[in-house]
Amino acid sequence: MWLYVSGASVMSECMARASMHALPGAYIPQCDENGDYKSEQCWRSTGYCWCAYKNGTEIPGTRSRAKIDCKHIQDNLIEEYDMQYALPLN
Repeated sequence: MWLYVSGASVMSECMARASMHALPGAYIPQCDENGDYKSEQCWRSTGYCWCAYKNGTEIPGTRSRAKIDCKHIQDNLIEEYDMQYALPLN
């Protein structure tokens, strides 16, 4: 996580981007209490939401206007990764 200095305060990349005075309708990231990007990101003016990693990178194939369960999607990605890279039991 990158830290940015703004005046006397230090903030995460997510917090710095969220605090920028963007144009109306611009995407504003949602940050958690640790300064990471929340797992569900929404672009309010378009009505689209998507799942994101803690670094803010969009998880491919998750952008939708319908309700999405990012926790479930992330759990499945972790499970797939674990299965792909698990050591064989011999």
